[in-house]
Amino acid sequence: MGLKMSKAGALVVLSSLLLAGCGVSQIPKEKYSSDSMGHFQLHASLVKGGNGYAFDRVSTKQDQLPSSVHVYLNDLSPENIDTTSYSCLDRIFGFWNDEKCPASSDESFRSKSLMLPETFGFQLVTVGIGTVIGVVPIVHESHFDYKDYNQAVQEGLANSQVDRKKLVEKLDEGVKYCNDLANNATESEKAKSNQYSEAVKSYGEFKTGIKFVTNVRDDSGFYDSSVDLLSHVKVESNILSTPPLKVHAFPMDVDSAPADFPREVEAKMKVCKSQYDREKIEVEKAAADYASTLNSETSYVDVKFPEKFDENNFHIAVAGSNKITTGSLDRARTPLDFTIVSKDFFSVYPKFRGDDPTVKVSFDGHALSFENKTKKFVQIKSVSIYYNDNIYSISRNDNESIVELSPEAVSSGYDLVDRVNNVIRAESNYPNMTADLAKKTNFKFGFAIKYRVEEQTVDKTLYRTDRYNLYNVLKNS
Repeated sequence: MGLKMSKAGALVVLSSLLLAGCGVSQIPKEKYSSDSMGHFQLHASLVKGGNGYAFDRVSTKQDQLPSSVHVYLNDLSPENIDTTSYSCLDRIFGFWNDEKCPASSDESFRSKSLMLPETFGFQLVTVGIGTVIGVVPIVHESHFDYKDYNQAVQEGLANSQVDRKKLVEKLDEGVKYCNDLANNATESEKAKSNQYSEAVKSYGEFKTGIKFVTNVRDDSGFYDSSVDLLSHVKVESNILSTPPLKVHAFPMDVDSAPADFPREVEAKMKVCKSQYDREKIEVEKAAADYASTLNSETSYVDVKFPEKFDENNFHIAVAGSNKITTGSLDRARTPLDFTIVSKDFFSVYPKFRGDDPTVKVSFDGHALSFENKTKKFVQIKSVSIYYNDNIYSISRNDNESIVELSPEAVSSGYDLVDRVNNVIRAESNYPNMTADLAKKTNFKFGFAIKYRVEEQTVDKTLYRTDRYNLYNVLKNS
């Protein structure tokens, strides 16, 4: 019995079955469709009892429903059951397929059918030499039964006396009511944003209008306006607190029996109104508190400056208000007092001139110049500098000169200040000096020059010191 098949035909059948495999493939089916109503989701629990199907719970949240068939009331589509259609090859070569089609079930509205396009008895097919294969294909299809499901839903609506349109519209009304209240409360929060914007603007104008008037008193007697006094003054403004904004939400969470749903929505709307009233008071209080915070933060700026600082060798003291308030009479003329206390002077050397019939020596406060007044070579053997009771000599040895002068020649630029020792250098510094103190300060200064004229064997000396007033030296330097 059975259908005879050539080797080539057997291979075609075998190849088709092998390509189909033992798995499950989905069959495209028309999706469930129904007119949708409402803007917000409403879910219902469909259960089967002695009198048929009924809806026992409706909820705004599906996960709050009991374990049953869940129906999306907005369009009556199933929510928690599989509506996919499957085609399954359950058996091949005598082996059971592990991935069987979903079983038939009234609870899940699913039916399963056997699909045999032709009757295949047990068929021996010879493939190659001495190879025999047995083929017994079994194909099923499993479908979601939309008709049964729709009948069950309509029966549930009728048995439970559920007016779907009324429930969905009532939910829309309740959600819109609570959302409007929440939006109004959230909108009220923007008052703080407006306060912040206005405060930033007015505070900026206040800071821009601050101008300082510098009152300078020169106690040193030497101030030359070389210091940018206001560069040491900083206006530090407050960082304004950003407004704490809250997004208000009054959720419409309702879970009840269908008959109680409208009443539960009404009750929830009252809860939303009570919550809105409470939060409105909180918003108004928060706005008032925030306004007070902004008023405090924008009422002043700090003025930062050192009590004392040094620049360009001047010692300067500063006095003034460390805070400027919005109530200041004239913030455009905010006074700051700068006192030039004293000045440091370093390497103070007077100008000097000394000569004899042979040599003339000049000092400009930094370098020496030598002039040979004769028609013979002159060797400068050493230079000694006198500063008060301190003496420092510069020389090489008895046979070498530090400067050799040609007849009637001038040699200038002999740097002396950089050659003196630390004792002389310290003696020439006058820290924390004022004009009054400088006028009372005198010092001795001068030079001793040892030199030798050509064809002479005896060294000669040009020596001279004088007393100088420090103020006059500083004034003429």
